[in-house]
Amino acid sequence: MKLLITEKPSVAMEFAKALKINMNRKDGYIESDGWIITWCVGHLVTMSYPEVYDEKLKFWRLDTLPFIPTEWKYEIIPNVQKQFNIVQRLLQREDVEEIYNAGDSGREGEYIQRLVYMMAKPNPKAQIKRVWIDSQTEEEIKRGIREAKNQSEYDSLSSMLEAFYNGEVDSIIINESSRSQILDMESYADFDNNTRVVYQTSYKVENTDKANAVSDITSKPFNVLISGSDTRGGFDENGRSDVIMVATINPKTSTILLTSIPRDFYVTTACDAADGCMQGASDKITHTGIHGTNTTKRTVEQLLGIEINYTFKVGFDAVTELVDAVGGVDVTVAPGYAVNNFNALSGFSVHEGVNHLNGEQALAFARERYAYTEGDRQRTKNQQLVLMGIVDKITSPSIVQNYSSIMDAMSNTFSTTMSSSEISDLIKYQINNNPKWKMEQYMVDGTGDTLMCAELGDAASVMVPDQSTVKMAKDKINAVLAGKSADDVK
Repeated sequence: MKLLITEKPSVAMEFAKALKINMNRKDGYIESDGWIITWCVGHLVTMSYPEVYDEKLKFWRLDTLPFIPTEWKYEIIPNVQKQFNIVQRLLQREDVEEIYNAGDSGREGEYIQRLVYMMAKPNPKAQIKRVWIDSQTEEEIKRGIREAKNQSEYDSLSSMLEAFYNGEVDSIIINESSRSQILDMESYADFDNNTRVVYQTSYKVENTDKANAVSDITSKPFNVLISGSDTRGGFDENGRSDVIMVATINPKTSTILLTSIPRDFYVTTACDAADGCMQGASDKITHTGIHGTNTTKRTVEQLLGIEINYTFKVGFDAVTELVDAVGGVDVTVAPGYAVNNFNALSGFSVHEGVNHLNGEQALAFARERYAYTEGDRQRTKNQQLVLMGIVDKITSPSIVQNYSSIMDAMSNTFSTTMSSSEISDLIKYQINNNPKWKMEQYMVDGTGDTLMCAELGDAASVMVPDQSTVKMAKDKINAVLAGKSADDVK
């Protein structure tokens, strides 16, 4: 038996006529030998009002706003409860093998039907298909039924792109933060050249990233999440994080531990309700940046079992400006890791030993992975080397004395939850005490696999964590916080 659900009774009648179904009208639906046709009457399901969560929220007050639930609640609209019960009973019938979603071809039409399926819990053995039609002519309705696709085909970014490239749809709507994900897919590497933007809009989201400040930043140890943003529009837009690093700083011992997490690390996503992430879903950690720095921070805290005090987010292009502002950086290339030509910067090479890099070269060095057999692992190590070079330069007396002009030049290239007074205190501490910082490094590791990624809605190449390295990272971070050396943790 095939079940078809439309948005309105009048549309159901048009489908019945086009399919030549005997009008055996029953209470809330039509049934023939092979077909059942039923309908919504507009919205059957709605989001619950605030007072359902807490009676105190029935009346709006400034001290209770904004209200953002940790888990959204839905309910059946009372005056259409009868029709929902009919649709639910039909969806759960054991003899229904195919369910055709014939809701209106638009965002609201899809939303109406998806909420019904979510609340009604259809027969799990039935296959759900989506009918897309441009009009209600007999020919168009028959085509829509004949060419109906499995509804799951439109649940992932890759399936949407495939439909777009195959001409099944004329246009698609994407979040700009998804562009880097698209360009990472081999089949759509030329997406920017093959498409054009016909309309765009922007919206603001709440910045949930707040500092968990220490009482005295010049004497108390703390953790800083460093996120390298891959957005095209600038560091202040949410986008994939290609650099994820925790800097553990202990001013008393003058120790800085850099703990890197490869961008493909397969993690369980964590966030606050306002971030809008897929809480508890499995994904590459790079995708957490799409929902903001706070989501990346919460996920790293959960992964490593640590507390992050501050965040520092920088756009890739800012690396070039920062390195040039401090007069370049020195990186030491280990034996066997010389590169004659970088894919990220044609004609650029590094030799074994100390290399002095300008901004453009430092960025290329930090982004390169194809020139190394270890790929992303070596890129992560290179990122640490560049950051160590930057730290070495900005803590030198000549640069520290001129910090105000450098900060002015870099003011629009990064964001941090560290307050200006805390930054000033650190700089004064460096000038007055001139500590010689000891730099330590570590990187979590894992094995390659292809697994489902929540943000893509599809499988992708990931790095499955080696939990022993995750535990080692936590132990090393805690050692530095306790005034010890990470290098002593084996």
